[in-house]
Amino acid sequence: MLTPVRCSLVAIGIALCPAALAAQRPEVAPLGAYLGRWHSVGESHTTRFSKAGRSSADVECRWSAGGRFLACDMQIVAGGDSIEQLSAYGPADSGRFALYAVTPGGRPAYHSRVTIAGNTWTYENPDAPATGTRWRTVNQWVSPGEMHWRAEFSDDGEHWTTTNEGVSTRVG
Repeated sequence: MLTPVRCSLVAIGIALCPAALAAQRPEVAPLGAYLGRWHSVGESHTTRFSKAGRSSADVECRWSAGGRFLACDMQIVAGGDSIEQLSAYGPADSGRFALYAVTPGGRPAYHSRVTIAGNTWTYENPDAPATGTRWRTVNQWVSPGEMHWRAEFSDDGEHWTTTNEGVSTRVG
């Protein structure tokens, strides 16, 4: 069995241990779908919250040293702006996951509740009001190397309007 002490003693093991530790943690195994490097292209639609346009992103995800969290470094280009984001996924309650994301420049961090059902990940704001506009992002893995995503809002929780959508492809 690999332990953190053994990982720190074996030079080659340093690179391999986080993946091995995560494999020993079935509670985070579903997050492994997002491991590696990804390139995304997307399109925004004109809605009351968004303008039509194109976006792209480069993402690299890897296990934390202890194998309990998935850390993703993201570079997003949208509307002429470049935004860097660091996200951490980890286990939460009732088989769900939590996402915490930070960006530079003093913007507040945010978090989402992530529900994984088969090949679909749904991100929702756990602090969303009972009434009013709600947001969600849905990621649908169509293969191990391709994921389709969309961001949506709803005023009633039943009828959703897509603000932007795209495709992410594993590139490494």
